[in-house]
Amino acid sequence: MQTNNFKIKHIIIIIFASVLINIYSCEKEKSPSCTIVHPQNGQEFGQGDTINISVEANDPDGSIAEVKFYRDGIGKLPLYSPPYNYNFLITLDEIDIHTIIISATAKDDQGNSSSDEISIYINGGGETGTVTDFDGNTYHTIKIGKQWWMAENIKSTHYNDGTEIQLVESSSSWGNLEVTDKAMCYTPNSGSIVSALYTWAAAVNDTIGSTSSPSNVQGVCPDGWHLPSDDEWKQLEIYLGMPEADANDEGKKRGTYEGSKLAGNSEIWQNGELKQNILFDKSDFEAIPGGQRYEEGDYYYLYGGILPVNTSWGYVASFWSATDRHPSYSWIRSLSYESTKIRRFENIKTCGCSVRCIRDE
Repeated sequence: MQTNNFKIKHIIIIIFASVLINIYSCEKEKSPSCTIVHPQNGQEFGQGDTINISVEANDPDGSIAEVKFYRDGIGKLPLYSPPYNYNFLITLDEIDIHTIIISATAKDDQGNSSSDEISIYINGGGETGTVTDFDGNTYHTIKIGKQWWMAENIKSTHYNDGTEIQLVESSSSWGNLEVTDKAMCYTPNSGSIVSALYTWAAAVNDTIGSTSSPSNVQGVCPDGWHLPSDDEWKQLEIYLGMPEADANDEGKKRGTYEGSKLAGNSEIWQNGELKQNILFDKSDFEAIPGGQRYEEGDYYYLYGGILPVNTSWGYVASFWSATDRHPSYSWIRSLSYESTKIRRFENIKTCGCSVRCIRDE
């Protein structure tokens, strides 16, 4: 009997010891903590600034072996003891508007690791200017990367040779337009986002369109400016941080926060993800939400429904490209208040969309 009791006690001791070993082993498998404490996500810097990246790293059951920093995915020399700081200077080749991705990885003495990542914004004080159309309207312009863009929606009622663009106000008349008809209208809002909307034929002034970069399609744009091709829109999106694979995608919302970076004055956008993002309007593009006029003549501001006309804010901004996809369709870019991303899809050419012009190279 005593022998059996001894065996039972021995088994219990072994089980208890095994449990302790397993608990100890599990605790040793914990990953270290890694937090970028400076700068803050979305913080803005300018030319000549020295940026100090500071990381707090701790290991609850051992020690930190190294902390490595990454800038836009490119690794820097690791640090093996605190303080875990890395400095870099914003130089002359970084004066344009863009985003830098900063990340850090902490590794402990057991080989476990964890990471943190932030985005910082470089505002090089991009060059600005103005341009005037045939009607005498003057528009602000902004250099984004290597491209010059209008920072406002064009609203000209004439082409640069003085030819007047047909103004179509009634829904029934708009609904009877053919693909080749050149027509324009205005977003009928009583607030601050009144925008001219054009059929594609009007936007390109009845040209055949273009896939080139630059497109060389002047259309409704002033002399020295042209309607951007689909590729020129992609160039803008990629510069603002959109992966090239996303830029080539169609139909769905693409990218991450590029829509927010293009959006304009927050007072004229309906509240939503687009303007709640910390990178809102960081490119100074000022994407005025002029909505869209569908081919049957109704004004739409949100996909799937007609919204009240007498509002001072908008839901959607839609812009033509100079590139057609089909005799009846052309590529457009669309921003919606409900998403920080940008949608690229083919739109019926008899719809009414806004136009942004880009300067000839």
